[in-house]
Amino acid sequence: MKVFEDWANELIEYFRDEKGAPFDPPPKLKVDMSAHSRFDPFVPTGHYDFRNDEITLYASNRQCKDVLRTLAHELVHAVQWRKNPQAYEQFDKSGDIASNDTLRKLEKEAYELGNLWFRDWTESKAGRT
Repeated sequence: MKVFEDWANELIEYFRDEKGAPFDPPPKLKVDMSAHSRFDPFVPTGHYDFRNDEITLYASNRQCKDVLRTLAHELVHAVQWRKNPQAYEQFDKSGDIASNDTLRKLEKEAYELGNLWFRDWTESKAGRT
């Protein structure tokens, strides 16, 4: 039976091999199992630390597929940074998305591509493509 790390590595390879993500090497992956309430809508789900090229995923009380979807989103941020590091170095990502047009564009792309590429991957794994 596959464990989370196996699925995560397959998703990273898919992004690299099928979507052209410049992952050589891929970002480091850290899974945080700190206890969080699954009913709190404000707990963190994940983040990409471009300074250390590391993705942290918060996985406690979450379904594997949901955590992998978060990984897909953060992988797009890793692609963005590799393609245009200056865009990330201009601001603090913890800032307010409503008042930062650059951050808003990067987040929009991460939501769109992350979800689409994740869907492509899940369908390819299910033999539908």
